[in-house]
Amino acid sequence: MSFGDAEAKPREWRNEHITPLPADGDRLNHRIYKNAETRKDIGTRIRECLNEIIAKKDENLVIVSHGNALTFIIMAWLRVPVENMDYCNFRAAPARITFLHRDDLFGNRNVVYVCRDII
Repeated sequence: MSFGDAEAKPREWRNEHITPLPADGDRLNHRIYKNAETRKDIGTRIRECLNEIIAKKDENLVIVSHGNALTFIIMAWLRVPVENMDYCNFRAAPARITFLHRDDLFGNRNVVYVCRDII
């Protein structure tokens, strides 16, 4: 996620200038900092990237990401429309694995587990 004007700023500065997502209302187009990406921007970008990766038809894939992107990867995997990516959040600790699986018989997409320890 691009933090816009908050890029490369210290955490203290970001904490003082953040505009948190509203509990209700237009969360898709909300910017937590001036010129930051919106949830709609991130969801659209990740959906396009994931579609390109899946189109390669590799049997097994490993995708490495930051924790914030995981939410959008999972939602894109489940084919949740970007317009519905406004409230969901999947949290992941560092160095964890999330396992996504496609059922060969019906083509259903499953979230088998989130944040499982590697070790």
